[in-house]
Amino acid sequence: MTATPGNGSVTLNWVTETEIDNTGFNILRAESKNGDYVIINSDLIPSLGSPTMGESYDYTDTSVQNGRKYLYKLQSFDLYGMTEDFGPVEARPKKGL
Repeated sequence: MTATPGNGSVTLNWVTETEIDNTGFNILRAESKNGDYVIINSDLIPSLGSPTMGESYDYTDTSVQNGRKYLYKLQSFDLYGMTEDFGPVEARPKKGL
């Protein structure tokens, strides 16, 4: 996963190779590496890939303040209720980007 800062936003991109039993994804955000990560997407981001093909995804977080550092994790959610976290990645949005 990558995090690209913008003016009042952070765009997250990730690519999967395959999606076996995957139902979707959550984006978790914190303001420090050891901080409390909270889910920021209102609904599960649906899985678009398959057991033999992956997919590209993006999500834009617009509930950020310029100049503050944010850390993001990607949480994969499967058919059995199990999760796996990836990351964190960091971004600091600012004006003029």
